[in-house]
Amino acid sequence: MIQFNCNGSLSTTAKWIIKNCTSACSFQIQLSNKISTTLNELYIPSRTLDYGIYELTLTVTMIESLNLKSSSSVYVRVTATGITANLVQLGTSMITRG
Repeated sequence: MIQFNCNGSLSTTAKWIIKNCTSACSFQIQLSNKISTTLNELYIPSRTLDYGIYELTLTVTMIESLNLKSSSSVYVRVTATGITANLVQLGTSMITRG
């Protein structure tokens, strides 16, 4: 049987950092204050990022022990989709490509 014996809090903080890597991953992207970068999940609305390659890094830190942290990164490519929604009378819609 494994017992977890910890007197400290298990609370954590999360922080997302996004870097534009289209030419080099040298600078961090500043996002709108409406986009929360302090949750475990990151939602970026469409048309927020320009086309290109980005590095998304999540760092999770223990609140009571700031030297206990872990990070994970992923690379994402933002491309044009070529899909446009055209609204039609009577509330129906159709999707066209091009």
